Amino acid sequence: GISGTGKTKLGQLVAEYVVRATGGRAKTAFVSVRPDWTDNSYLLGWYNAIAERYETTAVLDLILEAPGEPEVPHFIILDEMNIAKVEHYFSDFLSAAESRLIDVDGKVHQESIRLHNQENEGEWGPDLSVPSEIVLPLNVYATGTVNVDESTYMFSPKVLDRANVIEFNDVCLDPDLYRQMEIPGSEGFVLRPDVDLAEILGPHKPVSPKKLVEMKEVMPEQHRLLLAVHDALRPYDMHFGYRVANEIAAYMLNAREFCEGG
Repeated sequence: GISGTGKTKLGQLVAEYVVRATGGRAKTAFVSVRPDWTDNSYLLGWYNAIAERYETTAVLDLILEAPGEPEVPHFIILDEMNIAKVEHYFSDFLSAAESRLIDVDGKVHQESIRLHNQENEGEWGPDLSVPSEIVLPLNVYATGTVNVDESTYMFSPKVLDRANVIEFNDVCLDPDLYRQMEIPGSEGFVLRPDVDLAEILGPHKPVSPKKLVEMKEVMPEQHRLLLAVHDALRPYDMHFGYRVANEIAAYMLNAREFCEGG
């Protein structure tokens, strides 16, 4: 969205809300992206050969902590995410998320991210060390804010396909008019008071292709609408793939289960 619409603050408020909902247990790492980022060292650290230790970052510290509290959500907030090319510094995260598979027992498998190849693992904190490889925890959520202007880079289709995008382009400067504005359908997405937010955002699993089948069975009208939208976009080569369809189905099913009026 355009600058000054509250994108960064919204990401912080969502994380703060979850922190309060979990009794202060949720963790957050706020990172300001720089235009000179060209690799993952700015997020995942690097091995300092002179000091013979691994230099960590706030993001890596959070990732190393997350497996110890699998039921607690951890948030990474990347401010001005596309002021550098996302594919350069965030590619390891994209590949790790893409590699996730669910076996017949429901266990999630994924490729690890290589950090270093030193025999003596660098020390991190009083109780933990930096391993040579890490697995991206399932309770880590990444949020990025994006501006579109001459100082930023556009996202490639593979990045957009792996993200949920929310645009902030509408601005209302009249406070009286703003209070009178009605948001159609917004009451249908209010979380039920009996729902534990920490439980929803805790240890989750990658979206299964079964979600689309389930949506067809329990929400046939919405499933037909999804197919109609897909068919309408196909002639313009703007139709979506299996991942997006499954994620839409998962979103609709979750809204039906956890929201009032769903």
